[in-house]
Amino acid sequence: MFSVFVWAVASNGGAPLVPPKEQLSSSTRSFQILRAMSAVAGAWTGACIRQSDWTRFAKTRRAPVVHQLVSGPVTVTICATLGAFATSAINDMYGKLIWNPISVLEFLLADNYNAPSRAGCFFAGLGFFISQVATNLVQNSVSCGMDLAALAPRWIDVTRGSLIMCLVGYLINPWRFVNAPGTFITVLSSFGMVSPCKFLPRATRNGSLIS
Repeated sequence: MFSVFVWAVASNGGAPLVPPKEQLSSSTRSFQILRAMSAVAGAWTGACIRQSDWTRFAKTRRAPVVHQLVSGPVTVTICATLGAFATSAINDMYGKLIWNPISVLEFLLADNYNAPSRAGCFFAGLGFFISQVATNLVQNSVSCGMDLAALAPRWIDVTRGSLIMCLVGYLINPWRFVNAPGTFITVLSSFGMVSPCKFLPRATRNGSLIS
């Protein structure tokens, strides 16, 4: 991700931030801020559920607190900042707003298919691939292995439980979510917080704004 950011800013000679397309009223801006907070909280719900799988190994009760207070906000802020500047630089060069980093790599290969582009996209894609595999191993396979080992410790240990989860994850055909993500998105949307509309002033809760 850092390499894509460096390439985009260096190739463009800077990263002028994309100006807003429209001016928002204070009530609409408040609604969008709460909506963004709800979306982020929903994305983190799954990870929060699995916190106990790892925090139970801490030596003291307060040991994980500082790490979570620092690592979460810092990493999310850094990644969002790199993405915003890289997207702005790419938009300045090509006139396209592409937020998804994988879509950026696909666009670069389609726009300029040469040896440097192929090499850069390969290593960038490899980095994203490794990060996804590592995240899934920690958040899904190993955590599930711990839970299965606790349910049947006589027959299942953490390694066997992790392998079982890997097998089950393969059998559900996860690649189908790419072509038909409707059901998956519906399940993920249930992790979100209460609708931000309930926190808005009564004067702004009208049909035109909510829609």
